[in-house]
Amino acid sequence: MNWIDILKNVITQSRVKEIEDIDIDIDDDDCSRWLIQLERIIKSYKPTHKMHGKVVTNGDITGVTEEQACLIKSKLENHDGSAVYLGFAPSLDDEVEDGAGFFYNPRTLGHTLIILAGQPKNRAWSITTHAGGSFPRILLEEFIKPDEPFLQLFDDLVSFYKPYGKMIKQFSKHCKNRIFFDNYISHVARRVKKVLLMRSEQLGGRFDDNINLDDDVFERAIKSSFGGY
Repeated sequence: MNWIDILKNVITQSRVKEIEDIDIDIDDDDCSRWLIQLERIIKSYKPTHKMHGKVVTNGDITGVTEEQACLIKSKLENHDGSAVYLGFAPSLDDEVEDGAGFFYNPRTLGHTLIILAGQPKNRAWSITTHAGGSFPRILLEEFIKPDEPFLQLFDDLVSFYKPYGKMIKQFSKHCKNRIFFDNYISHVARRVKKVLLMRSEQLGGRFDDNINLDDDVFERAIKSSFGGY
């Protein structure tokens, strides 16, 4: 099964019970259990808006070998935050090292993350997640309200991104790598800032001075709203 087929054949799974704080004693050498718990964390994400992304899975995670699970675990724990791209090779074995790996784009495509592993008989397990939110103009059209205070739009936008942010924070903690959470905060800050700039333009630029701040100002405010790390 090639990469295109994996993306075409993903099957939306039923939502699972939301996971608040996960503190399970997992042996460092038990990578399969670690990966199953990671899948549960990802599936704990519950979209609450029509524009939210959804978790999509393909195949059976119990078919992922211990060696593949350990490779995925190592890659996620040691990832440096850069985008990871996969080509469209004829087979999954040509796509990822030892038949397991991940695709990651923290800046575009709705902060997309796809984890996958090859399985016997030319099959694969994969789990796909993205934050959604569409383009800034669509966000503006969705959340703008007549005569609404300008700062309320900021609060509404941040609240829109919170459900996925909660999951990605748990994901980062499970991987012992906060880069995924920090990347998501940056992603949200860029989107929110863009929408606010567009709204300011609609209002004749009256709020430009409040928006033309360094990105880290927005990131700190959003991180605080997400409950920190």
